[in-house]
Amino acid sequence: MFGNFFSHLGPRILVLFSLFSGMLGDCGPPPVLKYAKPFDPITSSYKPSESVTYGCLPGYKEDHSKKYIVHCLADSEWEQIEEFCERGCETPQETRFTVVDQDYILFYPVGSVVNHVCHRGAEHIPGHPKRPATTCLSNYTWSPVPVFCK
Repeated sequence: MFGNFFSHLGPRILVLFSLFSGMLGDCGPPPVLKYAKPFDPITSSYKPSESVTYGCLPGYKEDHSKKYIVHCLADSEWEQIEEFCERGCETPQETRFTVVDQDYILFYPVGSVVNHVCHRGAEHIPGHPKRPATTCLSNYTWSPVPVFCK
């Protein structure tokens, strides 16, 4: 009696179950970040445990203290990711008579301060500071290096 009933219903239940399970196991497209984009082309759906790796847009640098990979979680939601790319100043330029008196770093956020000193072939001008500072400004340029060496 019920055998005939379930034999017709079976394929419909299977289709319905596969559609429903597909919806439950899909995180959809990854989060959109303002200053970064995924390295690989994005797809419309991701399964739990899949991940997306982002890279900074040109002109932005990665804050290495923040994560740049986002994972599709078991509940079919993307884990939280915050902006990890920042804009900053390029490496400070040396002048004809000066060098930067600091270890080289990859990123100079707004407000970074570096000092300059006279290079070996230059002479300090008396009455001027020996290690003047320049600052990364909000327009992503460095404040001017004063003349203090000749």
